[in-house]
Amino acid sequence: MFAILLGVVSLIMLLAAFDKDRLENERLLQQTDLVFGVSGQAVLLLAAGYYFLVGVFLLVASEPVVKALLMVWLTSIYLSYRLGLGWLAHTKPCALITLMAHKMGVIPKSADHLMAVLFLGCLFLGSAMLIMERQRLKEFHKTKFMERYRQFRERGIPLSK
Repeated sequence: MFAILLGVVSLIMLLAAFDKDRLENERLLQQTDLVFGVSGQAVLLLAAGYYFLVGVFLLVASEPVVKALLMVWLTSIYLSYRLGLGWLAHTKPCALITLMAHKMGVIPKSADHLMAVLFLGCLFLGSAMLIMERQRLKEFHKTKFMERYRQFRERGIPLSK
């Protein structure tokens, strides 16, 4: 489900990267990004590709640990970007979210809050998945150890010399 959400977000980013219908959008696309130092359009295209690739990896990955790590990694990059904006004392919603909000027809401040909640939720979900998988592996290894120990005992093989 998260992979589909990332696909939708990347599609909105792609559409927003080429949306020059509004004068404000044109200005935001050409404006230099505060964190990366390239145009807003370049950052949108880069982010769209990144989100799409992570979504594909989430769809094809079979290991829950890999999926959880991807979610945590994605969220940490977003949080790092937001911290960079905060460090530069930027209080308005970032240009990328403003462009996406214009494309979706919502208020930029609302979209900013929604993205923050969404990514914090992903961070929580990814972390919870890692903890649950670690617990499952712990139980698996304990069961495997006990099974091997039982086999050694049944065969009469001494465990130590």
